[in-house]
Amino acid sequence: PATVILHGVDTGVFHPAPDRAALRRALGLDPDAVLIGCFGRVRAQKGVDLLVEAALRTFPRHPRAQLIFTGRITPDNRAFADGLIARADAAGLGDRIRFLGEIPWEDVVRHYQALDLFAAPARWEGFGLTPLEAMACGVPVLASAVGGMIDTVVHGEEGYVLSDARV
Repeated sequence: PATVILHGVDTGVFHPAPDRAALRRALGLDPDAVLIGCFGRVRAQKGVDLLVEAALRTFPRHPRAQLIFTGRITPDNRAFADGLIARADAAGLGDRIRFLGEIPWEDVVRHYQALDLFAAPARWEGFGLTPLEAMACGVPVLASAVGGMIDTVVHGEEGYVLSDARV
């Protein structure tokens, strides 16, 4: 018989912040915002453009909503990212849809802890560790129904898994 052992995260590192408002202030983030995050490499596979499009449509009706991305932008994806940044700026939302780029690891963890919602809109994914890291920080997850996220995000409990059937 075979047993599947899924990836895990170190809950000594990934855990909820004791004071989210203070952490946000320390990170230069609005303590009163509804803060959504998406972390990982910035590229089409990760569905970053889908999340930006959703923000462009919904943020005008939700003035407290903000979206932050952290992660590497490789040279072959620079034009893709620049296009998304330009769209946010053109919509007057550049201050609420922000790409932070690569940041030190300890700051990535702190940014997870500062979130209200983590989004993982990948078009395809082998496993998807970022939703587990967010959930370990006490942050609910909105994930695509791809790869391991189908098994790791319990729909309706830790967050929501979106597929064509649930949209």
